[in-house]
Amino acid sequence: MRRFLGRLMGAATLAVIPALLGLLAAILYTAPGHRLLGRLAGQELTAVLRGRFTLRQVRGSFLHSVEIDSLSVLDTLGQPFADIPRVSVRYALPGLLAGRIVLHDVEVDRPRLRVIKRANGRLNFQEILRLGEGTGNGGPGPLIEFQNLRIHDGRIELLVPWSPPDTARTAAQEAAALAA
Repeated sequence: MRRFLGRLMGAATLAVIPALLGLLAAILYTAPGHRLLGRLAGQELTAVLRGRFTLRQVRGSFLHSVEIDSLSVLDTLGQPFADIPRVSVRYALPGLLAGRIVLHDVEVDRPRLRVIKRANGRLNFQEILRLGEGTGNGGPGPLIEFQNLRIHDGRIELLVPWSPPDTARTAAQEAAALAA
């Protein structure tokens, strides 16, 4: 009976390993797999950071590089923060596993960023990245380093609320302060 169970477990293992390898290959090397990885990555980013992240496709070797198609980020109020058609990045997997985010040869095509200063004085990207909120453990934040960053045809829109100076009492005074 033991011999039969051993052979059965061996046969099951031999059947499961190729199935898992096939599943992994289907995810990593097919267009539907790339779209699935994009959805999963967007969900993970949304869970870790604030805002809503959408990625159409993620592809690459994943051991040392990745390419993202159509990354869009909505801020905490649902307003667009970033629209990036393509991001390509290389990295060292051992460094990532050790908690050091060092990205090499980062190439970003036609990024459109919209930075908005809120009435409370914080910028939308500070809210998305949770900057200035503290980590709770008092230690330094994680290392994030970009080496050889190339941006092709990028645009940044900066929206800052304007309030007239306290000395402006009429519409003409406000217009003069705005023109200065």
